[in-house]
Amino acid sequence: MALIAVPVAGAFGTHAYTDTSAEIRTEDATRFLVQPVITEGPSSIASHRYQARVRWDQNGRSGTAVIPVRETAQRGDRIDLWLDDHGAPAAQPRHPDVAVVTGIGVGVFVLIGVWLCGWCLVYGATLLLQRRRSARWDREWRQMSRATKEGSQ
Repeated sequence: MALIAVPVAGAFGTHAYTDTSAEIRTEDATRFLVQPVITEGPSSIASHRYQARVRWDQNGRSGTAVIPVRETAQRGDRIDLWLDDHGAPAAQPRHPDVAVVTGIGVGVFVLIGVWLCGWCLVYGATLLLQRRRSARWDREWRQMSRATKEGSQ
């Protein structure tokens, strides 16, 4: 079972790598970078979290949004902002290495999970067999004890 888990884990890891690679390619194709100008100073929304209104007019697209910024950001500063294909703020596209790490992580997780389950089954079976053997020894010991008491009378 432990040896069969290796190609199974490899298959799961490859599948995760392929899916993540496709997602990253889609992100790269549908997101673009603009450098908007902060039009209003940052305001605190929570402890150590700030947001500000920004405006951009690049690549034939213009718009405004309220986005998270650093506390030190000031009105008139330019910042990097990623937009999706609809012009809405989006997360920066992930680096292609993320797919590799995801594939390896899934493969290792599956492999360790299968090995751990196998170990638990073997350990559980061992405990069960030890209990049965101990119970059998106890029965035999009681029978010998009884026979010894009957023989001495």
